[in-house]
Amino acid sequence: MVNKAVVLPIACLSGICAAMLIFIWWFFPKWYKKGVAQDQAEMDQVIALRRDILAARVRAAARANNADASSGDTGAGDAEAAQRDLEAQDAKLAAVTQHVYRPQPVAVF
Repeated sequence: MVNKAVVLPIACLSGICAAMLIFIWWFFPKWYKKGVAQDQAEMDQVIALRRDILAARVRAAARANNADASSGDTGAGDAEAAQRDLEAQDAKLAAVTQHVYRPQPVAVF
């Protein structure tokens, strides 16, 4: 027969193991999905900022081309505004391109 002194500790440990298993099945998928969504949102922000910078460069180049084609004081003002836009976007671009995707390290026990 089974020693009755062993049944209670084994039952307690089995219950703890079952509770831990249920917690792991619930916790890790939840936080994995949250992390993936957070990474995706961050990458979407970077991509949107890069698109804005590219669009500003295109607008600035178009202004510069229009300023070269036009004559008078308004052309010079447009060229200066285009140059300022390019310089401002270059400053933003340096900050954006320094962003490198680095996921958090995974702890291995």
